[in-house]
Amino acid sequence: MLTDGQLIGEDGVAYLGTYLPGLGKTIYFMDPKGKTLYNFSLDVGLTNKFTLTDFSNNGVSPIYETSVIIVPSVIDKTLFSTRV
Repeated sequence: MLTDGQLIGEDGVAYLGTYLPGLGKTIYFMDPKGKTLYNFSLDVGLTNKFTLTDFSNNGVSPIYETSVIIVPSVIDKTLFSTRV
């Protein structure tokens, strides 16, 4: 689900769209349980700048893994890619 609302971190802190603490709307992907999957802040182009090479932070913000690109209808799915 694509969400446009107040982001509350797992730490209980409210975050702005800049991902700094504060009150305001933030656009992010979340799963059916409300866990943030992607927050648009660190990645540039085809480079994942969040996930560490040893995946030690994958539990905090797991990589979304799928063989089929399915995104909300308001997003152009050609902006996404898959890697094998």
